[in-house]
Amino acid sequence: MTTVVVGTHDLRAALTAVRPHLDKDPDFETFRRVRLEIDPHNVYVAATDRVSAGLALVSVWKTEDSTGDNAILDLTPEQVDKVLQIFKAPKDKGDDPTAILRLEVGDNYFTLTDVSGLPGINGQSLTQQRTATDDAFPDVPHLIARTRHGELKWLEQFAAAGDRLSAFRIASVVYKQPVVFEARTGTSALSITVGESFLGALMPVAIDEDRAVEMKQWAVAWDARLPDPTLPARNTKTETTDAPPAAGPIVVTLRGKRDDQ
Repeated sequence: MTTVVVGTHDLRAALTAVRPHLDKDPDFETFRRVRLEIDPHNVYVAATDRVSAGLALVSVWKTEDSTGDNAILDLTPEQVDKVLQIFKAPKDKGDDPTAILRLEVGDNYFTLTDVSGLPGINGQSLTQQRTATDDAFPDVPHLIARTRHGELKWLEQFAAAGDRLSAFRIASVVYKQPVVFEARTGTSALSITVGESFLGALMPVAIDEDRAVEMKQWAVAWDARLPDPTLPARNTKTETTDAPPAAGPIVVTLRGKRDDQ
């Protein structure tokens, strides 16, 4: 058995940040999960759909049982949602967590218990049957380590699926940090960093020869439509002696949503 105590807000942030990266297809059960790897110091929370991957870090505040070298807990999407629904927590106001949870992992079950109150007076608790550990699930920490191993390189073009790219927005919102993309030697994937607690990886979309030709044609067409970049911007005021008198203000209405909509 493995039992650790973690910050509620910390665990919620990690689960929320990595959940968008699990596979949505129910036929791919191997990737339709969030994996927790537990050691005496941290819980590594990971998910991947083979195109993007997310890895978040949760600090362990206390261990109540021996923690094996490979203490692994796999959560289904439904179990992740249930944890997020039951256990709420205000934002931590310092180094110590405002609310804490005890995570107990047995052979066939796991239990999360709110132990934020006085000793012996526990809060809400959730016990669920463990999902069978799938040995085919990739080693996400190792995968991300490989994407970060090489030297920074110049990248002229990178094509990505929009939904996979937007999956990293959630980590940015949760951790209130920008998403940093890096291209490194030795891999075609982008290395992603969000603050101090989240890493990720993003694979490119393959561009075949026909699509590459088509994209060049689109680029040429756009260059023909856009203003000449060597000339001043069109809203730049220039003094001229032969300009006709102004006929009145020009009102341009931009149809679209405001920032607050």
